[in-house]
Amino acid sequence: MYYASLIVCWLMLGSGKQCAVAEDMYSPHPTAKACQSRLEEMQAAIADKLPFVIIMDAQCAKKSTAI
Repeated sequence: MYYASLIVCWLMLGSGKQCAVAEDMYSPHPTAKACQSRLEEMQAAIADKLPFVIIMDAQCAKKSTAI
């Protein structure tokens, strides 16, 4: 299973660069391709709603579901 996440940053006056991790609420994804597709959707949504934000990193992390 794959989990999608983005690191997004913006500039704050007086504080400098601030960053946050945006984790996909619809994860996990069964394949790397599905996860990558979701990352593209997330990037487009963030760019549309928050045009001042810069996406610094995007990744699909593979995590085991074994107990």
